[in-house]
Amino acid sequence: MEKRATRKLVLITAAVAVAALGIAAIIGFATAGFRPSQFGRSGGGTTIDEKQSLAADGVELLTVSGVSEDVRITEGTGSEIEAWFHGSVGTSTPDSIPHLAAERQGSTAQIRVDRKQALQIGFFWSDLVLEVRVPASYGQKLSVQSVSGGIEVAGHAYTSLSLATTSGSVKTGAMNAADVVMNTTSGDLIAESLSSRRAEISTVSGSIQVRALVGDSTVHSTSGDVKITYAGNPTQLDASSTSGSVTLMLSPEASFHLDARSTSGDVRCAFPITIADNRSIGGGHSLVGSVGSGTGMVSVRTVSGDIRVGK
Repeated sequence: MEKRATRKLVLITAAVAVAALGIAAIIGFATAGFRPSQFGRSGGGTTIDEKQSLAADGVELLTVSGVSEDVRITEGTGSEIEAWFHGSVGTSTPDSIPHLAAERQGSTAQIRVDRKQALQIGFFWSDLVLEVRVPASYGQKLSVQSVSGGIEVAGHAYTSLSLATTSGSVKTGAMNAADVVMNTTSGDLIAESLSSRRAEISTVSGSIQVRALVGDSTVHSTSGDVKITYAGNPTQLDASSTSGSVTLMLSPEASFHLDARSTSGDVRCAFPITIADNRSIGGGHSLVGSVGSGTGMVSVRTVSGDIRVGK
């Protein structure tokens, strides 16, 4: 009986040792073997360097879409829409290696990243970038989407602008567009300046910073701070954060009606204001009144955070 027990103990110990070695090998491979520095351009991965172009004449809508790669939109010097897809990728599923696709259907031009197999089995890494150069003369619609990559758009003028990513940041230069929609699920959103007729800007988990904002705007962050510098006199501005502070910087000559309310936070206004309502409601704080002639409407809301309206 003792010999059998000993044999069982030896077998169990051996099995545990083998399993431990296997796990250690997997962990070691995962932490050291999947890094681009070892599998990238040195020869372990696949290097991608693809370029395509489309005629911009007659294009009314340009759509750019990526998956895990960063997307950068810049202004080119030529007359064509130029796409450059470059970087390195390592994967255990060769059919999941992405490639550049560019096509035009009527007045719509499409730049996208395609894969033979969308489902990824095993390991995958990349440092890929999709760069699209837009002619200076192009001023129609632009739509950019990414799943898990960041989006950067250089300053330009469009009739409409739509930027969306699920997991990544959104950054823009000096933008001018009649209609603007920018949102990210998990990431920060920064706009150097934004002039529009109507803008909707939102992030679920991240901060928002917009400088030199002009036009009717709705800005919301579920979990993050909101900072806005508004140029000129606001006509309709709605800024809110569920869990974060909201800071608005307005022109010293601005004239507007202010309705600012925070459930758990202080409300401060640097402008001389004619108070219509300034009271604490259920532990929250509110400041309602008019600055100057009160021609514009500024609405600010937070659940957990402070509100500051400065100049």
